[in-house]
Amino acid sequence: MPPNAAGQSAGLERWIEFVQGGQVKGREVVTIIPQSETGLVQKDTPPARNASKFEMLQGGDYMRLWINRGGNYYLVHFPA
Repeated sequence: MPPNAAGQSAGLERWIEFVQGGQVKGREVVTIIPQSETGLVQKDTPPARNASKFEMLQGGDYMRLWINRGGNYYLVHFPA
């Protein structure tokens, strides 16, 4: 079991599991941005509702998986 993924806002950082063929292949922390707060963090064009995009961030040090599910944003960052 991974350690708690406690962030600054309780309940808005959790572990996400990547599953393939019914087996967990990896875990990472996801940051959840509620729909009411998306305007505070949105600088780039978000993915369409119920879609996602994967992009290299400025500087090339990190990649971001950005999911828009029901108007809430889910952000997962990976080292490049």
